[in-house]
Amino acid sequence: MIANHYAKITGRVLETRPHMKHPLYSFMDGNIDREIVKSNRDTPGVLEIKTRGEFIDWHGEEIPPYYMTQIQQYMAVGDYKWGSFAVLDLGTRKIDIIDIERDDELINTIIEAEKQFWNYNVLQKIPPEIEPTVACESFLKETYKKSELITIDLSNDEKATCYAKD
Repeated sequence: MIANHYAKITGRVLETRPHMKHPLYSFMDGNIDREIVKSNRDTPGVLEIKTRGEFIDWHGEEIPPYYMTQIQQYMAVGDYKWGSFAVLDLGTRKIDIIDIERDDELINTIIEAEKQFWNYNVLQKIPPEIEPTVACESFLKETYKKSELITIDLSNDEKATCYAKD
């Protein structure tokens, strides 16, 4: 519904595309919401549909880094020069349209980070460090559904207590 409204507002022609893989890096892939096949631009673009509202961490005009990284990844995977967001504001029920240009510097950073993760963590089967994020917490709760209520006494462990004293 949002894609159809976006097409009507912009006059752009959209098509769905299958799952994409990067031609050089098999670990890089993406599922775009739509491809913009016809517009006033010389080349096709990628459309990403997002929402903004009370429970979504998106305030003001600046695009959240995780959405910007996602669309730049898709531009890298599909060799797009530009993209667009159709952002439904759940409070106002208005759709904002934000066009984005390809950022090769950011794309190179993404590729290097993914190569490092793939070569170190995936191929060598080394789990990534646990991070204090909601996503990591959710993953751990889903992965380790069963837990035991135990207490570990570290009060006599010098290595454990030295950090508490600092």
